[in-house]
Amino acid sequence: MEKKRFVVTPGFEVGGTIFRPEQLAVLGSIVGKDAKIEMTTFKQLYVEVQGEREEEIKEKLKATGLEIHPAGFYTKSLIT
Repeated sequence: MEKKRFVVTPGFEVGGTIFRPEQLAVLGSIVGKDAKIEMTTFKQLYVEVQGEREEEIKEKLKATGLEIHPAGFYTKSLIT
């Protein structure tokens, strides 16, 4: 099965990167048991999920107020 990777962030705000408890609860419950979640040095979560569920997962995460971005150089450039 193909894996897809994307970045999840609560957005860029004054005061830092703050994930709300309900956002993390939804993230943990929706991604599935074989997903991988990595915290980067840029205070973002890299999420790797089954490809066929990617769009469903992204929509549910967006509904909680989280932002979804492509993984890689694009996301790192947003910090600067």
